[in-house]
Amino acid sequence: MNLNLPFLNKFKNNKDEKSLLTLILGSGSPRRKEILSKLGIPFTVDPSKFDETILNKNNANVADYVRRNAIEKSLEVYCRRKKENIEKDKNIIVVGADTVVSCQNKILGKPNSIEDAKATLKNLRGQNHSVYTGVSILFPLKDSNIIKNEGKNAIFNLKKLISKSQKDSTHDSKKRKIKDNLLSIKIERLPFEKSYSKHSSFVTLQDISSLDKNTNIDDIIIISFVEETQVTFSSEEEAFSDEVIDAYVATREPMDKAGSYGYQGLSAFFIEKINGCYYNVVGFPAHRFFSTLKQLLN
Repeated sequence: MNLNLPFLNKFKNNKDEKSLLTLILGSGSPRRKEILSKLGIPFTVDPSKFDETILNKNNANVADYVRRNAIEKSLEVYCRRKKENIEKDKNIIVVGADTVVSCQNKILGKPNSIEDAKATLKNLRGQNHSVYTGVSILFPLKDSNIIKNEGKNAIFNLKKLISKSQKDSTHDSKKRKIKDNLLSIKIERLPFEKSYSKHSSFVTLQDISSLDKNTNIDDIIIISFVEETQVTFSSEEEAFSDEVIDAYVATREPMDKAGSYGYQGLSAFFIEKINGCYYNVVGFPAHRFFSTLKQLLN
């Protein structure tokens, strides 16, 4: 059962012509693959080779950290595939993501050992904590509607997304929380094969008027956002005792998951409640991604 929507059909082949877009998921996570598969569109899985240890997570802002990780992951995939000409000039869109658990302003990654997993879960017992996922969407500037590309129709409606992003960032700005701004959508531009930290720049509606025929259309557009879901583990001794934690860790389910648990698995029996997107806790905020993609491709 698939959604028959015009913007999703751009990824599908039909009898008369090939698909307009090729979607690349720059993640080897089986959970992200499963969630994205629900849209019923074809995509290629190409796990990023970006070394996450390069970014220092100690004392880092959590939202900035996952956003940057997601961007760097997708950039590695995009640039590598372009240099190797894997797509052979096809229209590509690369999606990257990074998920972490944060408790008491400390980022909790995947456990280093069984004892580390047990200690993490005991620390989360009865605690409110947050799961953050950064998502990035990359595509070539030349395929957007902010430049004039004679003989080729624009695929990405970037003007609409920029307009909405700027409107959201200024609406009731005095009342907006700092955290809201950290989680909001960002639209940036980066020259191909250049360092993100040194050469990226924000794209605004004012910038569009200055783009002319001399614009480097090989530049990359980077759209990113961060989603937060609050999670509460049970504080009941019987429901989440040391014995239960030991038994859970013995299944080895926590060993490849941020925060040492997976909501879609056995830990569902220990979680009391969540506030926010369930799929974000699993590793990919389905609603936010769908909404952003629809605005971009409509």
